[in-house]
Amino acid sequence: MDKQESLEKLLLIIDDLKSLAENGIPILVEGPNDILSLKNLKIRANFITVSNTPVFQIADDLITKNISEVILLTDFDRAGREYAKNIMEEFQSRGIKVNNLIRKEILKYSRGDLKDIESLYPYISRRINFNSDLSDIMLPFVISNVGMTLDGKLATIENDSRISGENDLKRVHEIRKEVDAIMVGIGTVLKDDPRLTVHKINASPKDNPLRIVVDSNLKIPLTARVLNKDAKTIIATTTPISDEKEEKIRKLNEMGIIVLQAGVQKVDLRKIMNEIYKMGINKILLEGGGTLNWGMFKENLINEVRVYIAPKVFGGASSPTYVDGNGFKNVEECTKLELKNYYPLDDGIVLEYHVIGSFE
Repeated sequence: MDKQESLEKLLLIIDDLKSLAENGIPILVEGPNDILSLKNLKIRANFITVSNTPVFQIADDLITKNISEVILLTDFDRAGREYAKNIMEEFQSRGIKVNNLIRKEILKYSRGDLKDIESLYPYISRRINFNSDLSDIMLPFVISNVGMTLDGKLATIENDSRISGENDLKRVHEIRKEVDAIMVGIGTVLKDDPRLTVHKINASPKDNPLRIVVDSNLKIPLTARVLNKDAKTIIATTTPISDEKEEKIRKLNEMGIIVLQAGVQKVDLRKIMNEIYKMGINKILLEGGGTLNWGMFKENLINEVRVYIAPKVFGGASSPTYVDGNGFKNVEECTKLELKNYYPLDDGIVLEYHVIGSFE
């Protein structure tokens, strides 16, 4: 089964889930995370929490409440399937119908293994109106990583960006080593002229991920280090063409650089990400500045956030921050995060979040 077939099955299962729930059939869930994920998929239902409850006791409670039919969301791991089997055998022997909807045929799809219903959320919630070709959800998994000060600054007013310590730099390069591509904006290239390779840790040239530069006006210098032979590079730019731009694209192509075009005044990030996904790029590390980060958050294209916070305060209204742009208008619109992990590093702290933002 290919990715698109698996995704189509997934969408059909979610449609079935919504239909059953609308008819008043309760959903058995493990806990509040499952409930939140389902609500964010616009599923409204009577949720019954069954975590750590013996199967016979669940059945007793249902019979007491005159509930004769339930929806069961089965985890994909062995323990989950065994638990589902026990529930179905117990319930059906006592006259309770079980709709077991999340099945093993969608165990592998898109960016990896789905462990439970909560795992559905970062991939397809906030994308309720799907395109017929599924291009709206055929997107890479994006990790946004940043090193910033306690007040959210990336550099001082004079662009001194010495924030991360030695161990944090190694952490970033470990992430680089595990992803398919690194993505930055043209501002980062013009300011820092980075190589965007894996070099702070033990690595070989084959460990270097593909490099993606978002450059609406195609300002990138042909001498930029990100265009060297250390790794393949993609430039994402806009569609309007001029003689000068056409000539530059020709030169870039001669250098082995892939140029993708989408959007008129600004790069259409969603279209670019879909094209990149079709090229086999499943996992991206976003090391963007504030402008690119805003565009990615605004378009709901970020799945995970990892932040190193240094015990420093830079201040400055004009100093760069983690996310700039226009900003969300209210709390309902904004991207919301769930803390998954944290640990001290160097003289600061690393926070790791799962994106669970709104989809309205």
